[in-house]
Amino acid sequence: MTDAALDTCSIPRPEMAILLTINERTDMTQTQAAAPAKFAVLSHQEGNNRLLDVVMRKIGVRKDAGLSRALGVAPPVISKIRHGRLGVGATLLVNMHLLTDMPVRDLIDAAQGVE
Repeated sequence: MTDAALDTCSIPRPEMAILLTINERTDMTQTQAAAPAKFAVLSHQEGNNRLLDVVMRKIGVRKDAGLSRALGVAPPVISKIRHGRLGVGATLLVNMHLLTDMPVRDLIDAAQGVE
């Protein structure tokens, strides 16, 4: 099999794109590609802090511990998001939507700083 005959398929997910390459020399290899540009805002520390603050104001809590309880995540998850070590995933974004009754588009706009 030549290099031109490689079969490549891309499987997009909201959090990141995954590229699977299959060829005759190896059964399957998996590598992670960069996150799609339109979701990059949800892995930006400043935007995530704005998003968390908007959700906190909307539900009326003053501390991250109260926010973590309301969202059903461990307090270190909120801390990691605030410090830029973890992005806001699709599941957490949906939980924020269900908790605040804000449309997901408005939550993303809050992370981007759009009023």
